[in-house]
Amino acid sequence: MIEIPRRGSPVAHPIATVNWPDFPARSSASFRISWDGERISLLFEVRDTAVRAVETADNGPVWRDRCVEWFLSLDGERYYNMEWNAAGTMLCQRGAARHDRVSLPPERLALLERRSSLGPAPIPLRTGPLDWSLEVKIPVSFFGDDARRISPGATVRGNFYLCGDDLPDKQYLSCFPIRSDRPDFHRPECFGPLRFL
Repeated sequence: MIEIPRRGSPVAHPIATVNWPDFPARSSASFRISWDGERISLLFEVRDTAVRAVETADNGPVWRDRCVEWFLSLDGERYYNMEWNAAGTMLCQRGAARHDRVSLPPERLALLERRSSLGPAPIPLRTGPLDWSLEVKIPVSFFGDDARRISPGATVRGNFYLCGDDLPDKQYLSCFPIRSDRPDFHRPECFGPLRFL
């Protein structure tokens, strides 16, 4: 269970589960999450071996770049996949399964504040040790009708990831373990509990 505090400093939760031995961890990543009743604050911190962020259009294939992700189900039936590359470009969809996704419109994505320590400009491939972070502020209202499910004491389900399909060091790390034969983050049955305090 990951607790999402309303006050105080949130603890760092590792994104460190190696689900597929063919893709070992070379980078380390963690996230901190909190909320204040009006918005959710999410901070990803990465100690990386390679970074790339060439996708500049929201709802583009950011998973090909170095990418951090939060998949969240508020109703137990559908889930949001929120994905950001290292420059903060975002993909966000909602649906019940991997192939049943609807992209959220740009005006909804514009409600989020995104700040990368590397800046918003495209980043060509860089190799070697590099620390970076991405901070995201998500208004509770961003979730539309689902927002009513976010309240003190509410338990929802989700998972957090690090990936980068087109990087030389492919990695597919998660917070909660995933049970599948090959890399697949779209596994809501493997989401873990998240509780709003």
